[in-house]
Amino acid sequence: KNYYWVVKDKSGVASYYGGTASGLATAGILQDGSGNIGQWALCLQVDLKGNTVEYEYDKKDGELYLKKVYYTGFGATKGNYNVTFIKNSDLGEANRSD
Repeated sequence: KNYYWVVKDKSGVASYYGGTASGLATAGILQDGSGNIGQWALCLQVDLKGNTVEYEYDKKDGELYLKKVYYTGFGATKGNYNVTFIKNSDLGEANRSD
């Protein structure tokens, strides 16, 4: 029940789904009531030189929403730069009907 996936592409980039090099990332998975994992989100990418991109998620209503992407990281150090995703509901705005 507590596992994640690591996929390496032909160029050697490792992509971690549902976890990081440290282990399972509970913010990057969705589990059912019995603890079975039904979704593994991309949490970390590491290239051959150790450069990293980290992904953070918000869980809401049984869904994962991308919250932040940190880039220019290296090894265990999180990147100095990030992109933050803000949902309309976080701003107090109404959802569009179309």
